[in-house]
Amino acid sequence: MFTRNSLMLAAACLFVFPASLFATTPWIDLSLTPDFPYYVENPGGVLGVTAVVHPDGSIPDLTTVSIFDPDGAVVFYEEHLSTTHVETEWSVPDGSLDGLYVVRVEYWSVDSEFTAEEDGQFFVAPMTTGICAFKFIDMDADGQFDEGGDDYLAEGWEICADGPDNFYDCQITNDEGYVCWFMIPPGFYEVCETLQDGHQNTTLRCDSFELEQNDIAKVMFGNAPIVPTQKKTWAELKAIYR
Repeated sequence: MFTRNSLMLAAACLFVFPASLFATTPWIDLSLTPDFPYYVENPGGVLGVTAVVHPDGSIPDLTTVSIFDPDGAVVFYEEHLSTTHVETEWSVPDGSLDGLYVVRVEYWSVDSEFTAEEDGQFFVAPMTTGICAFKFIDMDADGQFDEGGDDYLAEGWEICADGPDNFYDCQITNDEGYVCWFMIPPGFYEVCETLQDGHQNTTLRCDSFELEQNDIAKVMFGNAPIVPTQKKTWAELKAIYR
């Protein structure tokens, strides 16, 4: 039996639920040229930024593009009004820091409550002979660094480089997940990661290549966490195959 109160509650639910079902969730497609982990020359190199906002029913108000250097300082900022497509460039000025930079695109709508944010990364390096090795945790174990997915760059992993003229050096990846060697001689190199317990390789553990003069080689090492298998009793195993 429906009472007056229960009918009023049902009517209230009918009024509220459709609004939640049609709530918008804007998102942003961000692409950088050159793409991570490739580098932009320091100084004078140019980074291209393209951002496409999917407003998902909201009304565009403002889209901003910010670039942060390795110390977190803002080195570039632009505002774009009432647009869902942004294309811009940033030229690396003299005196810029080498290292990993972050591009952040943020979107606001006229509706104010509808916002979106997307980050990208790129590397700035001088015109010199060098190697940059990146270490990532490959959560889907596909051997590729899926930027924007569950994969992430990992701190605290040892990577060693062996090359010409008795060059041999090991470094630990920093909090951005990479190590670099600059001002090194051209020639044949082998770069290897040191595997840690609880992980398995999804890429080759070592990468060998010839490094040309004034080139910077980019090396990626991926590992997936090993998921421990749970031991089962004989009775549990028999139950599975009944």
